[in-house]
Amino acid sequence: MSNYVLIPGYHSPGDDNFYPWLMDQLGRDGSTTSVISYNSLIDEKTEQEIVGHIASQVELDADTVLVGHSLGCALALKLLEQTNAKIAKLVLVAGFAKPEFKDKRRPFENKLKWEFDFARLKENISQTINLSDRTDFIVPESAAMELQEKLGGVVIIFSARQPHVKAAQEPAVLEAIRGTEDKPAKVVLMHGKDRGPADTWYPWLKGEAEAKGISFAAPTLPNTHDPVMEEWVAELAKTQPDENTTLVGHSRGGVAIMRWLENLTEGKKVKKAILIAANRGSDQGADYDYEKIKRRADAFVVFHSTDDNWVPYTTGQYNAENLQAKFYSFNDRRHFGTGVDSIPELLLEI
Repeated sequence: MSNYVLIPGYHSPGDDNFYPWLMDQLGRDGSTTSVISYNSLIDEKTEQEIVGHIASQVELDADTVLVGHSLGCALALKLLEQTNAKIAKLVLVAGFAKPEFKDKRRPFENKLKWEFDFARLKENISQTINLSDRTDFIVPESAAMELQEKLGGVVIIFSARQPHVKAAQEPAVLEAIRGTEDKPAKVVLMHGKDRGPADTWYPWLKGEAEAKGISFAAPTLPNTHDPVMEEWVAELAKTQPDENTTLVGHSRGGVAIMRWLENLTEGKKVKKAILIAANRGSDQGADYDYEKIKRRADAFVVFHSTDDNWVPYTTGQYNAENLQAKFYSFNDRRHFGTGVDSIPELLLEI
């Protein structure tokens, strides 16, 4: 069982926003859950006293998933600096490591010392996920990117149900912690150019999907050195995707998925389309008809890395923005090709 600990945002009593719903969801399997409020201390006590108060109420270990929201993220980092334990996962929601806001200054800005021992923090965290809300009017997206640069991990850019991630239910937070509950019946993988189904992380994904009882198909696509897109689209069609299918496309395989969706009969759709380091349509002819494509999947997800050596990071941003997709931003996966044997974050979406 896991030990879920949540440190809420500034002046929160701990029973508002998405906190009660999230803790209820996470505790249903018998895991322990706790929300550590510091509301009564933030205006009067020192940083040391506030962090000491939080530390006195939690026990961090290898089963701990620590969630911080807004100011709670900075306090989570302060807490982890003081521990000798290594936790399973740190999830930062609308987080920041320095008080540079979009709207106004806040009283707590002079309360904390905005310095962190990031080397020690990385030693104490097995996995880090930063959630950045596109609609956030307080915390800029750059705050998550700066945290990623210091801590590693992934940034997930999404549209919250309420700006600054303050709705009573925020499913993207739960999915970042535990993965999607809405599993597909089938996954279809379209591999990339100069690749085949037995290369890179593709066999790993097959094994993970089948371990979950999900049907898996990965057609061997023709002319991989010089793909003819019409041929690849025809191979995808042979797998007969339907409303219970998640499509995963790597690089040029993502183009095939987009072209297939573009030409899908109106009214038909798939469960989800996941594009990993995929090209823009204009790289291979005309740009995609994004409005048409958006009607043909219940959800879209884009994975891209800032150090991609084949498809520019701006292409991933462009695809994500035009699809209104959840965007997983990495800084160390290049083109998700040679040397990448698994993509653990992909399992959050399948």
